[in-house]
Amino acid sequence: ERAEREEAARGIGQSDAATWLGLVRAELLYREGDTGAAGRICDGLLAQLAEKQSSWWFGTQAIIQARLALIALTDGDEARCRTLLAAALQTATSWVELPPIADVIDAIAVLAQDSGECATTVATLLGAAHAVRGCFDEGGLDAPAVRDAARARLGADEFEAAYERGRCLPRDDALALAASAVANPVTAS
Repeated sequence: ERAEREEAARGIGQSDAATWLGLVRAELLYREGDTGAAGRICDGLLAQLAEKQSSWWFGTQAIIQARLALIALTDGDEARCRTLLAAALQTATSWVELPPIADVIDAIAVLAQDSGECATTVATLLGAAHAVRGCFDEGGLDAPAVRDAARARLGADEFEAAYERGRCLPRDDALALAASAVANPVTAS
């Protein structure tokens, strides 16, 4: 809040820092359970980014779309979640940086788990995100809990085997798995 007040006091309008601060605020509100406020912030941020007309923001846009998707899922709107995750995956793959793609795949693993998808698919998605990012995101808001739940359902050995299959997927195959899990979890492998 102090950083936002200081930005406003300088009178420079909506800066790039305000986008990041908004995302942080939305994530905090989401964690506190205020999905309505978090969703409004994400919607506002996406509207601001649409006005920027620059591919520089695609990674951030994809992360915001993924968070908004998980907010929709928390609020019981699985259809909107799927639509937003499909858009997030497309946006993330339109940019050169890999972490946003991995963040979106982690969010897709949350959807897969929530929608009752096979725990093997969840573990494979998490492994695919690891391969894209270069590591597992231990500090992520969602992936550690999803990993723990999938490991508990599968057992350590079966989880590790599925996770390793995801880590070994070529990037295009990882993206195809993620897209399939968003579009039709029944047929995702």
